[in-house]
Amino acid sequence: MQKTRQETILSYMVEAYIKNAEPVGSKRLCDDYGLDCSSATVRAELLDLEKKGLLIQPHTSAGRIPTEKGYRYFVERLMDEQALPDKEATLLQEAWGVAQTFEERLKSLAKIVAELAYNTVIIAYSPKNVYYTGIKNLFSQPEFAEFALVTSISTVLDELDEHLDDLFAFGGDKIEVLIGKDNPLGNRCSAITTRIADGGGVMTLLGPMRMDYGRNICLVEQAKYTMSH
Repeated sequence: MQKTRQETILSYMVEAYIKNAEPVGSKRLCDDYGLDCSSATVRAELLDLEKKGLLIQPHTSAGRIPTEKGYRYFVERLMDEQALPDKEATLLQEAWGVAQTFEERLKSLAKIVAELAYNTVIIAYSPKNVYYTGIKNLFSQPEFAEFALVTSISTVLDELDEHLDDLFAFGGDKIEVLIGKDNPLGNRCSAITTRIADGGGVMTLLGPMRMDYGRNICLVEQAKYTMSH
């Protein structure tokens, strides 16, 4: 379905903010994306998107950023499908094939996914069988300059066994995208989760709400495919 002008502007807003982690104004949208309308028209559309709760202006003199509702609208209705580059798919296959046991393969695969996504990956089977990697990636994101957020996510990871039931509740055969308040691991982050190939565990990619959803979904999908072939 073809996007409306307002949906196109929202898509560009989300993409620009994911890339730069800075509020986005009408001038940048016009300059960077070649919109075929005036800056005044773009400002009017941005104001309407803000009224709909899809954008927010953090400071009166700054541009705007997506809200949780805006990210969800983007993922569910506007995001273009992506394909993982062959080189990265090969890296996942090599990571899976290099280890001997199933558990070692999972850990090897999780490390590569975390590295490519520059986020955290959690593998969970039970409270006594949990593995995560890529914490430094997560805490290197600009959002985690805020100490309170670091503390909040650190607490969740320290008490991860208490959140496993929530993860397993979402861990069906398909890929689940949990944004903000839908994410049991933190309402200021997002998670992409799915069942591990043997059906007994879950793989979850955890990152800031400002994550690259299209790319990260591709990574989790490819990891799931790799585990089953």
